[in-house]
Amino acid sequence: MQTLLVLLFLFSSTSQALNVVSIDGSTVDSQPYISSFNVQSQASYEQSLISVINNTVHDKKVDPNTLLYPATSDLTQGVVLPVNFSTQGLSQALFVIGDDPQSIQWVMDNAAKLKNLHALGIITNVQTAERVSYLENQTGLSLLPMSLSGLMPLVHTTHYPFLWTSTGVTQ
Repeated sequence: MQTLLVLLFLFSSTSQALNVVSIDGSTVDSQPYISSFNVQSQASYEQSLISVINNTVHDKKVDPNTLLYPATSDLTQGVVLPVNFSTQGLSQALFVIGDDPQSIQWVMDNAAKLKNLHALGIITNVQTAERVSYLENQTGLSLLPMSLSGLMPLVHTTHYPFLWTSTGVTQ
């Protein structure tokens, strides 16, 4: 009779190992079964990822900021008309600004509201990490640099700054 094997993933703060459980209830270490797959531990994976980001990509020194900047998109600064629509999958409000005077004034004027909403801040059309850091210090809000060209059809606008909540987009 063939033995049925079930893999149980036992992850906890004590970092228990992955075990194989036989149909008769006995357990054995899974290492012999998975060693041929070259599976890395979480710590090993994280260390590899950090090494790639901090040290090399294809044997060249890389500054992680060069991967993020410039963050550009087809969105431009301008007037955003309110659009009401339901985005039930949006669990957290987010706002989008650019590195321009209108966006900076808008985010300064709305900073308290954005903080109360715990809105995720996204900045586009920004050139450097230093500029993002400066704007974060000025506004008291965290900003993530991103290209947002694919976002336009979802929010029904081609301009920023705007606030996107589960009920729609406003400026």
